[in-house]
Amino acid sequence: MKKFIYSYLLIFSVSSFSQNIENNINCVTYKVGTNSKIIPKESPNYNPEAEERYRAKIAAMELIECKLYYTKDKSIYYIVDKMDADNSLAYKLATIPFKGLFYKDIISKEKINQTAFGGVNNIILPYDEYKWVITSESKVISGYKSFKATCEYKVLNRKNEYDIRHAEAWFAPEIAVPFGPRGFDGLPGLVLEVFFDGVRYFQAVKIEFDIKDSKVKIERPQKGKYDTLEEYEDMQKKLMDKRPQK
Repeated sequence: MKKFIYSYLLIFSVSSFSQNIENNINCVTYKVGTNSKIIPKESPNYNPEAEERYRAKIAAMELIECKLYYTKDKSIYYIVDKMDADNSLAYKLATIPFKGLFYKDIISKEKINQTAFGGVNNIILPYDEYKWVITSESKVISGYKSFKATCEYKVLNRKNEYDIRHAEAWFAPEIAVPFGPRGFDGLPGLVLEVFFDGVRYFQAVKIEFDIKDSKVKIERPQKGKYDTLEEYEDMQKKLMDKRPQK
């Protein structure tokens, strides 16, 4: 059944590809959020300071705006700078799970994450990073019929161990490009919604085709050094090992 679904979506996406995407630059704007909840006041674990921090975080998340620019061959994703909010500690903390610049080129089969951890680094990610399982479940997002896909992936934690995380993506075969926000991509259609790390999510709120903005460039990152994912994680482990033990 899964093979049939994938084959159908692939045929559908190829047939609709030419009518949606040319060599133009297109843009998806995403809002972000969290599904975590405030601990009720009647709970023995209730903490008023934690509630205040949570409410500040939610307010800061409402300011976050992420952009995915793409052509039929390439994409680039990043958070839009908010000059009024950048000095807010709550805003800085809220942006952490959504930050980074992600570049993908389907011609050269490159996938790159530019990050500022330990200096500017360009991490060469596995091109087919996520092993998605496509389902028949569907819903309409921003006017496009979208299908659900799920996967597991691993993340290096502060203890230099790997955590297994889960992601749920909703992609639109009608917009036949394998791109998505923050590297959640590789599906036969544009990713319009993602739930990841258990509580966080992206939601597409605006889709624009053939935008006219000379400032937008979809180019391979130039600043910083290049590392494979393995080299970058080795560097992370060494930096974490140097931290003072509590």
